[in-house]
Amino acid sequence: MVDKILELIPPTVASLAWPVTAIVIVCLVRRQLQELISRLEKAERRFGSLIFPNAIADIKADLVTVEGVPTPDPSLEETEKPEAKDLYAPVAEVMSAWADVEKLCQQLLAKNGHHVSGAYRDLGSRLERNRLIDHGHAAILDKLRQVRNIAVHGGPGTVGAREAQEYSMLASHMTAYLYRQLTVE
Repeated sequence: MVDKILELIPPTVASLAWPVTAIVIVCLVRRQLQELISRLEKAERRFGSLIFPNAIADIKADLVTVEGVPTPDPSLEETEKPEAKDLYAPVAEVMSAWADVEKLCQQLLAKNGHHVSGAYRDLGSRLERNRLIDHGHAAILDKLRQVRNIAVHGGPGTVGAREAQEYSMLASHMTAYLYRQLTVE
């Protein structure tokens, strides 16, 4: 009986080796994994962190300060887009809205004789440095870019339909401002 038990020990230990190793590794790098997961939902900035819904509210407040724009209509849709409910992707809406903003930024830089490069990280400060937009709008532009990054890199569930609609509305305010700057002689 003891001999049979002793014969079972090596195969049992061998079969448990990988699961035990995986658990030990997860325990050892738990803090790093938690930091990685939290980075998917927020963006760390020099003055704090941005979480998508909070960042939307922050951009709205900045827009009201800079332009005096009234807060958006609270009757924004609470549901997904009609007809394509299963296909609607809030991240795609955010990306599309940002693409419109980015295109106008590039046009504004090009119109004023500035080289348009692929570095979009500093679009707001670049436009401000060249006196093409004011400081408030440059800050809003930077926040819009950061929130777009959260939506794109945050994974499924980071941004919902209502948040995407709000982002699109805020981006349309920025495109209207950039268009006005583009048409100024």
